[in-house]
Amino acid sequence: MSFALPSRFRSARLCFRSFRTVVRAYSAEAAPSPIILPRLREDMKTAMRSKDTVRLSVVRAVLADITNASHSQNPVESDDKLRALLLKKIHVSSDAVSQFREAKRQDLVDKEQGSIDVMHDYVKEIEEANGYLSPAEIEEILKNQIASMDEPKNFGAVMKIMKGPQSPVKNKLYSTEDMVESIKKLMNL
Repeated sequence: MSFALPSRFRSARLCFRSFRTVVRAYSAEAAPSPIILPRLREDMKTAMRSKDTVRLSVVRAVLADITNASHSQNPVESDDKLRALLLKKIHVSSDAVSQFREAKRQDLVDKEQGSIDVMHDYVKEIEEANGYLSPAEIEEILKNQIASMDEPKNFGAVMKIMKGPQSPVKNKLYSTEDMVESIKKLMNL
């Protein structure tokens, strides 16, 4: 038994076929494949076997956050997004550490500090694998850039050059926070 489409739907079907081809052609040019992200499940198993409760709880929490993000508009599909997620979790944990210190709960401070250390290890690994510029490298580039500037040397002018089309860090990965801190340090702000 065959089913024939009415003639008014045939053109739509052809249109969708051609659209599908275009999408496939562009989907092959994706970002580089993640290195750390697929390894998280293996790290969880390793932490279970070695009974490393701190690493196990961090990896479980990160995997839960990745799963929750997969249901949103901004899923974690690359190491860069994983890095952003980890930095966000580090910031939240740092705030918790300061609150625990105020409450004189050293046991909770130690627990959160261990979690922060594990997350920092993952962030460093992602930065090394993807070629992020270190704060020292950013500072060296900024020194050279500020020395070669003709116009008034203020924060806005330096940021405009560093973010502009002729930037010396144009196609490199770096932390904007590190750049801002280095500019403030070099300009005594």
